[in-house]
Amino acid sequence: GVGGGDGPAAREYARILAGLAASPVCSTCHVQLWVRVPLSLEHLRAYQLLLARCDGSPSVGCMLYAHEKLDPADLPRLLRALHVTIGGGHVKAMSWDAAAFLKNKKGFPTLGKGHQFLFGMIYGRLGRTMRTLVEGGAQDFRSPPGSPGWDEVARGATLRLHQLQYLRHLRSRPPLLAKLDTEEGILETPYLDSLQSPLQPLGDHLEYQTYETFERDPVKYERYGEAIELALADALENRRFVKMGMTRTTLRQLKSTGGIGFNSILEDEHDLENTVDIEIHRVTILVVGAGRGPLVREAVAAVSRVSGDNADLAGGLRRVRRALHARIVAVEKNPSAVLYLKSLKGSEASWNNGQGPGDPAAVGSIMDGGNVALPGASVVTVVGCDMREAAGHPMLGGMMRDAGSRADIVVSELLGSFGDNELSPECLDGVQKCGILKEDCISIPQNYTAFIAPVSSARLHSEAKNQSCIPLDTSQGPASAPTGM
Repeated sequence: GVGGGDGPAAREYARILAGLAASPVCSTCHVQLWVRVPLSLEHLRAYQLLLARCDGSPSVGCMLYAHEKLDPADLPRLLRALHVTIGGGHVKAMSWDAAAFLKNKKGFPTLGKGHQFLFGMIYGRLGRTMRTLVEGGAQDFRSPPGSPGWDEVARGATLRLHQLQYLRHLRSRPPLLAKLDTEEGILETPYLDSLQSPLQPLGDHLEYQTYETFERDPVKYERYGEAIELALADALENRRFVKMGMTRTTLRQLKSTGGIGFNSILEDEHDLENTVDIEIHRVTILVVGAGRGPLVREAVAAVSRVSGDNADLAGGLRRVRRALHARIVAVEKNPSAVLYLKSLKGSEASWNNGQGPGDPAAVGSIMDGGNVALPGASVVTVVGCDMREAAGHPMLGGMMRDAGSRADIVVSELLGSFGDNELSPECLDGVQKCGILKEDCISIPQNYTAFIAPVSSARLHSEAKNQSCIPLDTSQGPASAPTGM
């Protein structure tokens, strides 16, 4: 039960609970103390007071207890109290007493509208992390012979099976599925109500798991690809890229090259025999902080799409079309990520001018300084270097000295967040000032905005307070003075 109020018994209960939470039993053996809190205003407020007396210890948790039928008039005030408890009350589980259930017309258990609403709110927020229990008297929900669930009851299963099945039915409704069982919901589960330590890629190399988490973002890289495509299309239309040369070929030969945007051209056999003149323009794309290559892949795909879109090949007349050939420079300081990028460079044809090792020059290509340039293809160069030291790198230094080799587009996701030094603005400022970009270079993204908002959470406050006692100087020991809060 909840030891609330200001009486001596309540204070003694809180003292004992706080002592247990701070003891080696909880800190070393990872034991948690769950307090059963009935769903009422009085008990919710008492629990908040108890948790405050325990200094918001993360070892003290709450098991909400729906023990009786809900009066609809109490729902608004109860919801306001629940919002506070869910946000900072360390809710670990929810127990449903059989007395809280009603009977439907067929005699099976159901919940009233108020409890159904509470179920959707609580499980919509915590459904992937909290436990569910059914307890109390079984009432008269026994399965008649031959009905669903009769076999389980006959084998000695719990007589509260129907209540549990009904709760599973509520959990499987589309609104909750859309919140909890999507890729985004599964991805964010480990981070819910947890104070995250800022990433420090400036001093530490990120682990593979961190990269993998970033790359599972379902929207971000798609938007990056769209932005790169728009920038390329606009610059190509306005003839901002250097013309490398002209090639003449048939549509069939272009289509047979594979791996570039011309694969989407018309299938009509007559059209495929048409001859086309293609102007190939060079674009240099600098990817800063390439990681394991998601931005590089988006850049390669965008070059292919823009070249295919500009080659509107319908009709029988021979016309001059424009296409791109991209030089993509992927800069990364993490040695393990550089190794991964080089393995992709050695195995991905799309990173090597659309050709595999030892392949002959493709039809429709031109020679550029002894190198083959295929329309719609990209050549990726992996550079292991800290951008703050770019001037000392042979290749990057050469790009700085040769105005024609400088970057037309720079792409980066080193944006950081408020209070989190994720290499921005240090590295991006360094890129802008070191002379590796052309004067009209396009930055993707062009800008970003950091937002801050106040939050109230007993759990996060407790975690922040615990972390504040860690000395900033690693040479100091545990006896050093706390810093921060």
